[in-house]
Amino acid sequence: MVFFGKASLVVFGLAVSAASGLASAQTGNESAQSNNVLINQVHTYSENELLYLDVTAMIVLPAAVREALDNGTQLSFITEIEIYSPRQVLPDKRLAYLEVIKKLSFHALTNKFVVSNLGEDKTHNFASLENALRHLGLYRGVPITGMSLSKSSADSMMRVRIRLLKDSLPWLLYIKSRLPAWSLSSDWYAWHLN
Repeated sequence: MVFFGKASLVVFGLAVSAASGLASAQTGNESAQSNNVLINQVHTYSENELLYLDVTAMIVLPAAVREALDNGTQLSFITEIEIYSPRQVLPDKRLAYLEVIKKLSFHALTNKFVVSNLGEDKTHNFASLENALRHLGLYRGVPITGMSLSKSSADSMMRVRIRLLKDSLPWLLYIKSRLPAWSLSSDWYAWHLN
């Protein structure tokens, strides 16, 4: 019996990803869509010297991912939120970074889809996958640190993306997740903060 380490799996996954010619992320002031995730709307607002973010996204599961969900695999989705200052030559300067992780699972016994937000320690049950995915792509009042606001300038940008957290998958699905059928991520959705 041969066992592969996580590093070997990563190298294999990178080779498969490179061979499949996956599109690179784009930034812009428009809706970001790539591989079944569409960020429709973002909204930021200030309250008590804190910045809050609302995001509305549409998530459609490819057939391979839906099959894994139906067979009991829990899917983790990560939403990455970043405030940064763009630079011409050097890499962008990160002012603040936040991750929000939600999990989607299917319970065959109750025939319910369950969405849990790890940051809030809450779970929500849904009779249909469509309603569960709608809730999975809905973020309201996500607090962003106020420290970044004092460091931000007129050219500061904010960006967000949602993607399947592949590292949390069982090892066989982790290998399969490098194939195009498992591509499930938005591009970065970016806009001016001020």
